[in-house]
This record gives sequence, C-alpha cells and structure tokens, in this order.
Amino acid sequence: MADTRELSMMPFALSAPQNAAGGGVSAETSHPDVSQLAHTLLTKELAAGTAPYLVLSCAAGRERSACERALATGLATEAFSPLRVTLFREGGIWVARTAALWPGYVLSAPAHPRAAEKLGAIGSLTPLESALVRRLGGSSHVIQISQGRIEDGRLRVLFGPLMGLEPLVRRIDRHRRMAWLEAEPGRSVSVGLEVTSKT
Repeated sequence: MADTRELSMMPFALSAPQNAAGGGVSAETSHPDVSQLAHTLLTKELAAGTAPYLVLSCAAGRERSACERALATGLATEAFSPLRVTLFREGGIWVARTAALWPGYVLSAPAHPRAAEKLGAIGSLTPLESALVRRLGGSSHVIQISQGRIEDGRLRVLFGPLMGLEPLVRRIDRHRRMAWLEAEPGRSVSVGLEVTSKT
C-alpha cells in the first residue's frame, strides 16, 4: 500500500503486540503459518477468482459518494465501504452501533486492468485480505457481531461471521467486545465479538 497516510490508519493496520485488557484469548505473536491457515479457511472465497479489492481514499463520512463516483466511471464492478456492528455501553446498557470499518476508505472491485490508476487507488488489499472481507461482510458488506465462549483457553464462536475463523483470531478484548483477526502476518482487522462465558 502507498504511504500517503500513516500505515496504522489504513485498512488492515499493523497488529499491536500487547495483550488485550480483560483476559481471554490473546496471541501476542503471530501464528507462523497464518497465511497458509487463512488460505485454507478462505478457500471458497479465494476460489471465486475475483481480483483483490482496490483501496480508495476519501474524506471520512463521504464514503457513500466516493462509492457512487467509482461506480459511475464504469471502472469498478463494485464499490463499498465495509461496515461493522459493535457494542457500546450507554447508561449501563450495551447498544449496537453500525459504523464504517475503515473511515475514509472505500474498497472497489476493478472492472478494468488500469482501474487502479484511473480511480486513483492508494493501494490494494492482498487476495487473502480481500477474501476475508468478503467472508466477514457477505453481500451486504456489514460485519455483524459474533458470539462465542472460551472453553479451556480456546475460542469457540457459536454464531456470526467469525464462526469457522477462530484460528485467525489473534486478540480478544472482552471489555470492549472486540476481536482482532489476521489473514496476513502482522496485519489485523477488528470486529465485534461478545464472549458470553469462559471456562
């Protein structure tokens, strides 16, 4: 990816090595074969044979108009800003909110070999990262909250988009109800995860 913005602000930011507050499952080092593991878990999405998503930059809050502009050019078959549902505590209760996964960024599926140049893309996701985004958000591009429990120190997701992707979870923050996944070594994305119990 281009270095036009600080790397930690871009999609799939570098993973932080610190442990998660609240305990639970946390891997402080990457699994040595995380790419191979991700390739195995995301076989169906990779088999679709679609090109990796291009990353387009826009002003935060202007993602929808950036998507419309990209589609209007005819250079993109798809343009979207992935959304994620997370839980926030308000007045003693947990409230679900939907917000942009990466504010100020839009993902675009190229329809032309020179689409990256003509759309002004600042980079692209890797094939594994693109497959992970497809798997997590589905056709709606909204990453719902997953729910699971920790059994004998291992995460078991009962439902939600993280089901079947447990080996890619590198860190859990039970207090913030978040999980960090890696499809590529050292590059993570955070999504909502509620851990209901720990044994």
